[in-house]
Amino acid sequence: MAREESDVLWREVRFCNEELKEDPDDSLAYLFKGLSLNRLGRYDEGFECLDRAVAIDRKRLKDAVAEERAGRGSASHGDKRRVARMLRDDLRGVEEEVHTSKGVALSRMRRYHEAASHFKRALKLNPLNGLTHFMTGCALDDMGTPSDSIRHFDEAMRLRYREPFVYQRRAHALNNCGRTDECIECLREVLEMRPGYAEAHYEMGAAYLSVKDFGRAIKCYKRAIEADPRHKKAHEFLGIAYMAVYRDDLARPYLERALDLAPGDPDVLETARAWAERNAAANRDDPGA
Repeated sequence: MAREESDVLWREVRFCNEELKEDPDDSLAYLFKGLSLNRLGRYDEGFECLDRAVAIDRKRLKDAVAEERAGRGSASHGDKRRVARMLRDDLRGVEEEVHTSKGVALSRMRRYHEAASHFKRALKLNPLNGLTHFMTGCALDDMGTPSDSIRHFDEAMRLRYREPFVYQRRAHALNNCGRTDECIECLREVLEMRPGYAEAHYEMGAAYLSVKDFGRAIKCYKRAIEADPRHKKAHEFLGIAYMAVYRDDLARPYLERALDLAPGDPDVLETARAWAERNAAANRDDPGA
């Protein structure tokens, strides 16, 4: 996270703290404080604030409903009913925000099953939110159920949430289902919208790699690196593609660059280790090499 964004979020937290000193039952202050803390990675504190916001609004609604029922037949009954209805709508909005924020936080922690559960609860409250459908699809794909995720990506697109990254994640899920031709066609649509989109070139490389079309995979990974020279996965998998065609000499610089971009990354370290072991074995077999 950029320093400027972090500073803004901490200012929001401090402002909410001041508001809560004035009114300890300010549910909006708890809500915005929790949202900010989650974005800052302070998940335990963030979740606690979000739960407090929901609890306050639920109690407020419960009290309003009780007043409305007690006042039936009175002149003020209509006003009390409108207040209860307004609080009920407010609570739905707060709960939607809370479940969405928790889902994003849990996804960042790679707790995808829990994340998907919260996103689905948000969708029950507002089934027409294209962004939430997209995030649900991402969580389902990341937890290993790509066929379920595609339905949510399609729904996001039906709701006119058609950003290039939605197509890219849908393509990723299609490839995970073994639907390579559909994956590539989806990525071609992305690249028509944004020709220099590195993630789309990377995903197309992954699609070709999955069907062992190494030549096309190499071309796609190179295009991804041209579009984004700091794309760690493109460097890593370009190295893997070269290893697959026994061009370990060409694989080495890309694997080294991937390690430079992500020092200590376990996936890259494992790939580099495999490269080193294979070359060590080749040297043992050919001492003059």
